[in-house]
Amino acid sequence: MTEHAKLSASGAHRWMVCSGSVALEETCPDVTSDYAEYGTAAHEMAARCLKENVTAHFFAGQSFNGYEADTEMVEAIQRYLDYVHQHQGTLLIEQKVDFSPWVPEGFGTCDCLMIEGHTASVIDLKMGKGVRVEAKNNPQALLYALGALNEYEFIFDHITTFKLAMVQPRLDHISEHEISRDELLAFGEQAKKRAALALAPHADFRPDPKACKFCRAKARCRALAERSLQVAAQEFQNVVTPIAFKDITLLNNRDIAALLPQLNMMADWIKSVEATALQELEQGRDIPGYKLVTGRSIRKWRDEAQAEQSLRKTHLKVAEIFTQKLVSPAQAEKLLGKKHPLLDELAIHPQGKPIIAPKSDKRPALRSSVEEEFKKVA
Repeated sequence: MTEHAKLSASGAHRWMVCSGSVALEETCPDVTSDYAEYGTAAHEMAARCLKENVTAHFFAGQSFNGYEADTEMVEAIQRYLDYVHQHQGTLLIEQKVDFSPWVPEGFGTCDCLMIEGHTASVIDLKMGKGVRVEAKNNPQALLYALGALNEYEFIFDHITTFKLAMVQPRLDHISEHEISRDELLAFGEQAKKRAALALAPHADFRPDPKACKFCRAKARCRALAERSLQVAAQEFQNVVTPIAFKDITLLNNRDIAALLPQLNMMADWIKSVEATALQELEQGRDIPGYKLVTGRSIRKWRDEAQAEQSLRKTHLKVAEIFTQKLVSPAQAEKLLGKKHPLLDELAIHPQGKPIIAPKSDKRPALRSSVEEEFKKVA
């Protein structure tokens, strides 16, 4: 086995949908990000806390993977630890599990595996703040559960129930889902079929918003490019009222509803293509018809201390030289700690601005202003 599984559990949301992405991603550099490195740091700290049976505050100020355990990280990890400690049984931390009976050379590292009686709990720490992760039908958690079944079925009593949990402390979000052994094995057969397709010589491409979002190869993927352009052309041809781009207001609500589901995937694809083109030009490779130029620049002081001394000698008053702004509640929280009483006393959560979401979204729908006004009149 290699250090990173070709068909990894973390990438299952992609390769189980789009088989062709596996071979295509191998042609792309394995890049990382600040978000990923921060997540690695948090996982290292969480594992240390569980192994040494200490609170997250014990490591406050220490460095993990080049990141300091600041107030936000400490409090996030403590919420994860609190959730883990609610469970009883045999605790396995950062446990490598083998699900190769279903996925060739399939293995992964489970953040926390708890086995008690006939129940195995797969608990995964997610440090992201952008996308809420749900436990139900989560292929990564399901593959870890298969690995747990494969590794420990004969060590412990017969495992009949699997509890999946996604803990996102920085979103105050915990998602749980429970499945039976038979349901898990049915998923295993599905994973086996998709894995075989992904490893086939000419695997098919199936562009999909969730699968494409974090795919390293999306800027190079011809299938996604064709899908994005085809969808855009098709949807605009299908609108009921013929329109010109300069008169987009003529779209009726049915036309808009047809366009909305495609926008996020297309926007992600466009950004990815632009980023790849910039990277190619920065490395000296040619993009026909394009070049690198200097972008807009904002002036700054060459030496702020020297600038301050010189400005003080002018007719300007100190209040004119300096600007002052109160820290936000989020910034104060980092400085004071999440549970400081001043935050509850002084900070409020104003109503968020209305945003568009599909009807499957769990948040309740806002009533339209027209409906509210009608009710007042009635």
